[in-house]
Amino acid sequence: MSKIDIAIKYTSAGAGEPISTSSGVWVSYVRDVRDVFQYLNGVDDGKVVTFMSFCKAGSLITLIRPISGRGAENVAAWIYVPTHCDISGEDLSAVVEDVKVLLGKPSISIQDIQPFASKEYPTKPIAIDYTPSVREGAYAFRKTDFYPITDILGRERYQDYYTQFKGIIILDVSDSVTPAISMKDLTRMPIETLSVLIPPPPAMIESVLGPDASLLYQTPMGFLQFKEPIKIKEGSSVTLLAFKKGFDKIPILVTSKAAFQNFDFPAGFSPVWKKTLTRNHFKVLDVSNVPIQSARIVINGVDLAVGPYSMTEEDIKNAKLSVTASGYEPYEGAIRFANNDTVVVTLNKMITGNQYHVLSKGNEYEILLPGEADKSKSPLQGYAWGEDDTLVFAGESDKKSWWQAFAIGFAAASVLALLIWAISSPRKPKEEVQEAPEEPQTEEVIQFIEEEPVVQEPVVVVDTRNARLVSYLKGNEVWEQDSLTVNCPGLFEAMNSYNYAKVKNLLGPYNDIPRVKRLLDAMENPVKKSGTYCIDGVITLSTYISRITPEPKETSEP
Repeated sequence: MSKIDIAIKYTSAGAGEPISTSSGVWVSYVRDVRDVFQYLNGVDDGKVVTFMSFCKAGSLITLIRPISGRGAENVAAWIYVPTHCDISGEDLSAVVEDVKVLLGKPSISIQDIQPFASKEYPTKPIAIDYTPSVREGAYAFRKTDFYPITDILGRERYQDYYTQFKGIIILDVSDSVTPAISMKDLTRMPIETLSVLIPPPPAMIESVLGPDASLLYQTPMGFLQFKEPIKIKEGSSVTLLAFKKGFDKIPILVTSKAAFQNFDFPAGFSPVWKKTLTRNHFKVLDVSNVPIQSARIVINGVDLAVGPYSMTEEDIKNAKLSVTASGYEPYEGAIRFANNDTVVVTLNKMITGNQYHVLSKGNEYEILLPGEADKSKSPLQGYAWGEDDTLVFAGESDKKSWWQAFAIGFAAASVLALLIWAISSPRKPKEEVQEAPEEPQTEEVIQFIEEEPVVQEPVVVVDTRNARLVSYLKGNEVWEQDSLTVNCPGLFEAMNSYNYAKVKNLLGPYNDIPRVKRLLDAMENPVKKSGTYCIDGVITLSTYISRITPEPKETSEP
């Protein structure tokens, strides 16, 4: 069972503290209400003005009676009806009439109001918080000729549109009190019957929607989780939203069928989580982290420039992503989210030129040189076209021009940052000069001096490192699984499983790159780790290094 409370407040030049049957928080709403009189005409001695307002936990029915001969001084009664109190409009109207009579007494004591607070009423199975009335603002009014007072004060006394006003003045059509200034007339506004929709237990939400999912409902302030009961119009429908971070919301329509209704999922409901991808979900960068605005993004053959592309959770795992931009090498691979809403793709500058097959001293090399391919002449001086489109060292007659030709090739390859050419012409070490003996030189010695030196074919030294990998390691602090798999197979798996020996073997040739050197230095005396570093296919190098670096030992003062 539940009860109502009452407070009495005298307002004059020197008085003001209320007397109340309760010390609840609602008493803080009891205030000086002399401002009501400026809104009304015809408030004579003996007339009682009635208005409603609301706090979070209930309704406040205020009755104000001017004190004869004292100007704006008055005595006011505040009737508090908690949200959980199931009092009918007839019973509350009867209380209001009895309190009006009480306000006509010369003085009122706590004993006079105690009987009103002693009576018990039924308790609602579910109590819903109200939106409080504004503390500052205007009043509105409602006459009793459209809805009778028993309806206005009935179980649906709270209406959402009331709370934008400081209070709702109730004007009895049989009385002479009328509005004195412009006020909003709510007389014909509907008094709607509300139903209470009760949320399901968390275990039910998880069993239907899966882990990390929830139910939402929309309010003027945004989306809120459906954890507390909500009010909806009786017989109307409300759309709840199944929500999982990173995916589109799934609408669920619910129709009110009872005053108190437990929410249940529709029969056979099984969510299919989808994500609608647009161009805004992608961040395409070059190796210097500068955005590439002109990139073309295609998923499973669908260009996102045409419009959004909706995919299921499983579709995303198996999708084929293609990202292309003029002047850059294309990306082909999976969709990997850096977070729930952003896919970061890094493109390498496109390498331009022509690939040539070179044969020198029985060794075969692949080199990339700038310019258009022209079979009428050799792109590398000192070499000539041979069989199967192979460049072959031209022979002794071309040795003198070989140095100049190779210097040109070296400069071109250096500009492209792909292959470093080096030349070496081994010669016999210079012998130390000693004093000649007095006896004449022998014929054998003279013959040695006149002999033509042996000229060996220059040896081409090629940087066999992966140029793409060099560029990627230099330009990226965050290493992605797809990029490492293309440029250095096995490296991501070795790092992810803390296989230090394999990492050092794969990255050893790249130790001249500063960030690689930091990683390899950290692996000289690493923390022993088990399990895996990540599950999202992304390794942030600085974090990885800090994770495998031992904590410094604390030292104490001697």
